[in-house]
Amino acid sequence: MEKRGIRTERGNLNREIEVTNQRLRQLKARIVKLQNWLKEESENIASPTLADVIQGILSRREQTGQPSRYSTINYHETYRTEIAMYDNAEKYLRDVLQGHFDIKKLPPITKWQAEREKLAADKKRLDRQYAELRNETAAVEKIKRNVDDILREETRVTQRTRRQGMEL
Repeated sequence: MEKRGIRTERGNLNREIEVTNQRLRQLKARIVKLQNWLKEESENIASPTLADVIQGILSRREQTGQPSRYSTINYHETYRTEIAMYDNAEKYLRDVLQGHFDIKKLPPITKWQAEREKLAADKKRLDRQYAELRNETAAVEKIKRNVDDILREETRVTQRTRRQGMEL
């Protein structure tokens, strides 16, 4: 009947299934992308330490051929841009925070490290919850599909019995 251009219930059902399957494929692709993004982000959690920054400065200094001993003037000339950036950042923060910013009142780095560890632990906990919810969702979707299959079969049986009852 479909070949003749007449829409049937079965054809409509098949079209709905195709649309649903396409949506499922799209959702699965999005989930995979999000999982990959989470993996990348979890790998990039570690921020550079003071030792890394100092090592970078020393390696740049070695590349330019500067001597290991230098005066304060030489230091300021060499790192003028970094010092200017620091001063500008401090000025900006003072302007934005309107006097609430005091460099001496900043918490020590150990507090920041503790906060970072706490946030990393929270992230791991949330990742576990996400995995559990994803598994629950998959189970619920499977149950839903089974219920839909059962209901669909029941409607087919009732339609057959109605047709048979009408024929008698």
